[in-house]
Amino acid sequence: MSMRRFLLALLLACPGCIDFWAAPDAVEVQRSATPESRSGIDALQDEVADHPDDLGKRFALAHAQETHGLLEAASLNYGIVARELPEGLYTRPWLAFGRCELALGRDLSARKAFESVLAVVPEESSAYILNADYREAATKLAPLLARAEDWQALERLQRRYTDDLGGDPEEWPVH
Repeated sequence: MSMRRFLLALLLACPGCIDFWAAPDAVEVQRSATPESRSGIDALQDEVADHPDDLGKRFALAHAQETHGLLEAASLNYGIVARELPEGLYTRPWLAFGRCELALGRDLSARKAFESVLAVVPEESSAYILNADYREAATKLAPLLARAEDWQALERLQRRYTDDLGGDPEEWPVH
């Protein structure tokens, strides 16, 4: 089994988990971070400082930062991960980066991130339906397209959401 197929299978089996490529020790440190204590974030920051090229640890740090409301820091780290990974292969880093950018009011950057999620073409077409990242990206992108009055793109996205991504028309955010 190729590494790409392995990662896809793992992601499909656990679409909500963040640690499909993270180092186990980084994930354990991230899980130990609680709202009462930022020691987990501090430990992850130390790990990333010691291993700046370890994208799994950086992703775990960004996730912990996002969980604790440190959106600027999370956005920075998610952005590094998304840009460093091979283009067109991963949805989760772009989705997480887009979420942070949207929360920070950076519509253009968020739009590009969500479009990057939707540009990922999986080896198996069933992944469009099985991987919820596609639907989340579409529902977060839709209001951005509406605010920009990009009606043609919004119409294409809505069709794709229901026809290709398995989205429920009742959950479409723009009416």
